[in-house]
Amino acid sequence: MIKTITSRLAFLVAAICAFNLQAQQEDQRDYYNWFDQQVGIENTGLFNGIRYKELYRIKNGKHKFYKSPDYQATNLLYDGQPYYDIPMKYDLFEDQLIISLQTGTGSSIIQLLKEKVTSFQLDEKQFVHVREIELFKSKDQIDGFYEVLEEGNSLTLYKKHRKLPKKVLENKAVLYEFRNDDLYYILYENLFYPIKKKTDLLKIFPERKKQINAFFSGNKYLMDTDYDLFMTQIADRIDAALTNKSSES
Repeated sequence: MIKTITSRLAFLVAAICAFNLQAQQEDQRDYYNWFDQQVGIENTGLFNGIRYKELYRIKNGKHKFYKSPDYQATNLLYDGQPYYDIPMKYDLFEDQLIISLQTGTGSSIIQLLKEKVTSFQLDEKQFVHVREIELFKSKDQIDGFYEVLEEGNSLTLYKKHRKLPKKVLENKAVLYEFRNDDLYYILYENLFYPIKKKTDLLKIFPERKKQINAFFSGNKYLMDTDYDLFMTQIADRIDAALTNKSSES
């Protein structure tokens, strides 16, 4: 597999050098996709994973995946290599990535090795593998996939997409319904802070109390209708204030 990955990079460099004019007109995605088609997707690092088997029968269409149980075209950085337009779905209960690869002999459903995933782009959202960061007031370290909602100069706002199961018995069969239970975190000064309510922000940024209270009071409708945007805007305002304060000192 190491030989394949090395060949992937070497071949792409050679192709770019040989077709310099064309390289100016095409992006990196085209080269990688072209190469993977030439060698066969089964000969790339994506096959370095676990054969996937679905363990849960669902009821009422309440699945455990991000957005849809169907595969969606995804870009990802896996084992140090970029891959584009890969059919993938994100299991929010197990926090795992499942891909479907078409080979010359059929299709393979593979669960990627989590430790080899650096980042991925799904549904025009950017996700990163956050790890080895200490959770506030805990000895635990964060290890999982998080959507980046806002990345500022002083802080980063993350959203943890997740689903929790409810067991349902029907005709002596065990079925499951999954419901959303998303969480929000702020990374600030190398600590991961859970954000569930306004007081959590006030504890992290007590000097921004007036600003935080004013934003919550003036944006109740936004908080009720688009919580992601609400959290993004308050994080952006706090970050701007911290950045200005830092530049003045």
